[in-house]
Amino acid sequence: MITKSETKTLILSFADNAGKKVNYTLQRPKADLDKESVDKAVADILNAKVFATETGDLSSLQESRIVTRKVETFA
Repeated sequence: MITKSETKTLILSFADNAGKKVNYTLQRPKADLDKESVDKAVADILNAKVFATETGDLSSLQESRIVTRKVETFA
Protein backbone atom coordinates (compact mmCIF):
# COMPACT_ATOMS: atom_id res chain seq x y z
CA MET A 1 0.00 0.00 0.00
CA ILE A 2 1.27 3.47 -0.91
CA THR A 3 0.18 6.57 0.98
CA LYS A 4 0.61 9.88 -0.84
CA SER A 5 0.74 13.32 0.70
CA GLU A 6 1.44 16.79 -0.61
CA THR A 7 2.32 19.92 1.34
CA LYS A 8 2.81 23.49 0.20
CA THR A 9 4.96 26.10 1.86
CA LEU A 10 5.26 29.83 1.15
CA ILE A 11 8.83 31.05 1.58
CA LEU A 12 9.48 34.79 1.85
CA SER A 13 13.13 35.83 1.53
CA PHE A 14 13.90 39.31 2.83
CA ALA A 15 17.04 41.42 3.16
CA ASP A 16 17.65 43.47 6.29
CA ASN A 17 19.34 46.88 6.51
CA ALA A 18 22.78 45.24 6.44
CA GLY A 19 21.92 43.15 3.36
CA LYS A 20 21.63 39.91 5.35
CA LYS A 21 19.14 37.40 3.91
CA VAL A 22 16.31 36.27 6.19
CA ASN A 23 13.73 33.59 5.32
CA TYR A 24 10.25 33.22 6.77
CA THR A 25 8.37 29.99 6.02
CA LEU A 26 4.59 29.75 6.19
CA GLN A 27 2.93 26.33 6.13
CA ARG A 28 -0.22 25.65 4.08
CA PRO A 29 -0.67 28.97 2.24
CA LYS A 30 -4.09 29.72 0.75
CA ALA A 31 -4.77 27.84 -2.47
CA ASP A 32 -5.75 31.03 -4.34
CA LEU A 33 -2.65 32.99 -3.32
CA ASP A 34 -1.23 35.17 -6.10
CA LYS A 35 1.71 37.55 -6.55
CA GLU A 36 -0.42 40.66 -5.99
CA SER A 37 -1.70 39.52 -2.60
CA VAL A 38 1.79 38.38 -1.51
CA ASP A 39 3.30 41.72 -2.57
CA LYS A 40 0.64 43.64 -0.60
CA ALA A 41 1.18 41.54 2.53
CA VAL A 42 4.96 41.96 2.23
CA ALA A 43 4.58 45.74 1.87
CA ASP A 44 2.44 45.79 5.02
CA ILE A 45 5.05 43.73 6.89
CA LEU A 46 7.90 46.01 5.80
CA ASN A 47 5.98 49.23 6.58
CA ALA A 48 4.90 48.00 10.02
CA LYS A 49 8.44 46.84 10.84
CA VAL A 50 6.99 43.62 12.24
CA PHE A 51 10.28 41.69 12.11
CA ALA A 52 13.86 42.71 12.78
CA THR A 53 17.23 40.98 12.87
CA GLU A 54 20.35 41.55 14.94
CA THR A 55 21.53 43.98 12.26
CA GLY A 56 18.29 45.92 11.78
CA ASP A 57 14.83 46.00 10.28
CA LEU A 58 13.85 44.11 7.15
CA SER A 59 14.27 46.44 4.19
CA SER A 60 13.18 44.58 1.05
CA LEU A 61 11.75 41.38 -0.36
CA GLN A 62 14.35 39.36 -2.26
CA GLU A 63 12.11 36.50 -3.38
CA SER A 64 8.77 34.84 -2.69
CA ARG A 65 8.01 31.28 -3.73
CA ILE A 66 5.66 28.40 -3.07
CA VAL A 67 7.36 25.04 -2.63
CA THR A 68 5.31 21.88 -3.17
CA ARG A 69 6.53 18.68 -1.55
CA LYS A 70 5.10 15.32 -2.57
CA VAL A 71 5.77 12.23 -0.46
CA GLU A 72 4.93 8.60 -1.25
CA THR A 73 5.16 6.31 1.76
CA PHE A 74 5.35 2.55 1.30
CA ALA A 75 3.54 0.84 4.15
